[in-house]
This record gives sequence, C-alpha cells and structure tokens, in this order.
Amino acid sequence: LFIVVQALDQTRLAVISPDVNSENLLVLLIPLVFIYGVSFFFTLLDQMKLPAPEWRYVVAGAFIIVSCLPMIFTLLPPSISPVSFPPYYPPSIQTISRWMKPNELVMSDVPWAVAWYGQRQSVWLSLNAQNDFFDLNDNYKAVNALYLTPETMDARFLSDWVLPHNYSWGSFILQAITRNQIPPSFPLQKAPPGFLPEQLFLSDWARWEAPQQPPP
Repeated sequence: LFIVVQALDQTRLAVISPDVNSENLLVLLIPLVFIYGVSFFFTLLDQMKLPAPEWRYVVAGAFIIVSCLPMIFTLLPPSISPVSFPPYYPPSIQTISRWMKPNELVMSDVPWAVAWYGQRQSVWLSLNAQNDFFDLNDNYKAVNALYLTPETMDARFLSDWVLPHNYSWGSFILQAITRNQIPPSFPLQKAPPGFLPEQLFLSDWARWEAPQQPPP
C-alpha cells in the first residue's frame, strides 16, 4: 500500500529532483530498514562458525567499514560541487533577492529556491504569460519581478516553445531572446545584463541601479 501511495503521489517535483524531494515517502521507512538490516546481520553472525570468539569483532568491523564506504567515497576528492546547477544557482538568486523588498512578490519556476536562498516571497510560474499571470497580478498581489532558470529557459524548442499558443511562456521567452523585446502589455519590462541566455530576470523598474539592500 505504501508503494502504491508513493507512486500516486508523484508530481513535477519528483521529475526535477528524482533522488531528493519532499514527495519521497519511502524515506520514512529508513529507520525500520536499518533496524531490520542490523538484526539480520547479527542473526547471520551468530550462525557463523568462527575460529575464535574474537573474530566476531573483526567481522562486525568489516561490516561497518563496508557500510560506510559510500560516505567515505563521497568525502574523498575530487569534491562534488554543492551547487546543483542547472537549475539552481544560489548566487544569482541571492543577487535578485537583494534587489527585492521583503513584501514584494517574485514569480519563478523555482519558487522554493527563491524562498530558501533569497528569503523573499515567491510564487510558482503561472500557466501562461497572459490570463493566468494577470489574474494573479491584478486580483491577488502584484508581481514585482519574474525570475526564470534553465528549468524553463532550456525547455524543448518545438514542443514547449513553438507548438503552444501565443501566450505561453515559451513564446514569451522566444520573443525576448530573438527579438530582444518584451510584449508591451507585460508589466515587467526591465532586465539587467548578464542573465541571458541561461536565466531571465524581469522587474517593474531598474532595481539594480538603486543602492544595494543588505543580504537577506
């Protein structure tokens, strides 16, 4: 039953980060797996015919070393970068967060990263750049900035950018990159240098030209 629930509980978060995500319910079974595994090991150890009782400590020590090998190999050089880019790049997120005030809203395709690394209010990217965006912007809370990562910028060209309707984010990005133009009706028109083509940041005014706020 638990495996069935795990399978039915999958969303896009499981696609973005298949190994570590909040939907990995099987992680709740890890304590039971450890208890069962250790009990099973000592059951086998009691059944082993060893030359002397002291050999039990040798076998147990070897078991512990083998169990720790994955962690040991992880700690050995070359070290793995803690930055999971793409799509997450904390320096960029912290930079744009310093441009925003705590009560302002950022729309992003990785809102959890903006909230975690930047300590700023963030909402998930709307379904399209027209009706859904303006419904949120006009009726709930004004969107002061848009931050897109390779999660969206590196999407499939044909199926995600060309085939969808004209108001999709794909066509929005395509127009911004190829024509260097933002749709006139879109409220976020200002873009700082240095983000394209891997990332896109749009704001309601040129915040990067103002004095920097302290880090969040």
